Amino acid sequence: MRDPTARVHKSPTIPGVAPPELNDGRVQVRALGARDVEAYLAAFDEDADLLNLLGYEDAPKYQKLRRWFAEEWVEPPELRQWEFAVADRETDAFLGTIMIHSCDWKNLRAEMGGWTVPNARDQGVGSAAFRLMLDWAFDRVGLERIEITALPENVSIPHLAGKFGFTYEGTLRKRNLERGRRVDLLIWGLLKGERAPAAPPR
Repeated sequence: MRDPTARVHKSPTIPGVAPPELNDGRVQVRALGARDVEAYLAAFDEDADLLNLLGYEDAPKYQKLRRWFAEEWVEPPELRQWEFAVADRETDAFLGTIMIHSCDWKNLRAEMGGWTVPNARDQGVGSAAFRLMLDWAFDRVGLERIEITALPENVSIPHLAGKFGFTYEGTLRKRNLERGRRVDLLIWGLLKGERAPAAPPR
């Protein structure tokens, strides 16, 4: 539910927050770079619904992505939103993105979202990246509340939200104007102390 070329920045509670380089041994979260542009664009060609589910007005363009990926990291409280690459830990292949956005540093809350490329879905990639970012947002950045919003037709989000202990908080009726139509948004919230524990390794 954001412009993918608008900007994400030093925590009011923990100074000197660096852009994350996270991994769980299988999936990594890192900065987006020029090497990711082609795969990023290809995902929107391969999945016609992705644009709508993310609430983007227009498909991303090559040159705009190159400029945007080259922007320098900015720390809270200037940080408002940022998007990171989700990649394979061994091969560094691009698998999708994870976002922190709508950052409100006065109230220590933000939204999170993300997407995976079609051939990486239903393999636990999105959930792994989400847990890495959730832990980073709470434990390193100092946020105290994380929200997820989604269109009603985004059927994967209720499962993801439930998996991490989010509470469904209702429908924001006709909340956004997206591509010429007003749309409802569903909202879930999670407080720092409510995180579901990680599943034990198999």
